[in-house]
Amino acid sequence: MGLTTLIIASFLTSYVVSDSCVTYNFEENLNDIVGGYGLCSGIPAWVLDEYSNLNLDSPDERSTKFITPPRDGNTKCWSSSVFTISPGGTLEVKLYINSDTMATVDVIVAGEDTTHLTGYRQLNSQDIKGWYLIDLPLYPSSTIKAYISIFSRASASAIVLVDSLRYIPPGMNETLCQIYEDLATTPEPTTTSQPTTTPKPITTPELTTTKPTTPRPTTTIEPTVTSPESTTTSPDVRPPTDAEDNTSFWNKIIITINNTININNLK
Repeated sequence: MGLTTLIIASFLTSYVVSDSCVTYNFEENLNDIVGGYGLCSGIPAWVLDEYSNLNLDSPDERSTKFITPPRDGNTKCWSSSVFTISPGGTLEVKLYINSDTMATVDVIVAGEDTTHLTGYRQLNSQDIKGWYLIDLPLYPSSTIKAYISIFSRASASAIVLVDSLRYIPPGMNETLCQIYEDLATTPEPTTTSQPTTTPKPITTPELTTTKPTTPRPTTTIEPTVTSPESTTTSPDVRPPTDAEDNTSFWNKIIITINNTININNLK
């Protein structure tokens, strides 16, 4: 059974003027803070049990235990430690009742000196079947120290249990008064993504091979000799005319005579 406060202080020490959120979830050792205190003095106490022993789901996945009165038909009592309350504060009690016979639950908030009550609520199995949340406004005359006492009488066939309690001071947002601590989660390591780079392919430089150059034979371009055209005019061959023919004849005779004379002279 766990007792959680927003101010770390012992309820059995000096008076504290300002009150704070107080919760009970019964997940730790009940015997550390419960006993026959105040109105429960001399009355048999409630006992601690687990949901795994009942065919019943808990109202919260973080809740595994509860307190319950021994089911023998006799009155049992449970008291909290002393804590500070103020006018306008609220007590919440989450409980479960299921019984075919008469079973009763009485919730009392009393001042530390037990001379006056600041809150009271009674429930019975005829009115309540299953889970129920008691919402009990508290109106002490001033800020005082007080405690909670819960009385119950249940038969062997009845199921009566209290899962949790919390006191919410006046003006406090109830979301700031949590009965169960958040489940511890292991934070995932934060990884900074590196920019993805595509590696450049490694290229092996190709060997440069120089093929031997076979020199081509040098061809000397011979000069083009253009033969000059002959300017000699081809003789005009045509048959001689009659006049030319006669002249030629005599010329031939003359040449022949000259040749004959020359030959004779040579002799």
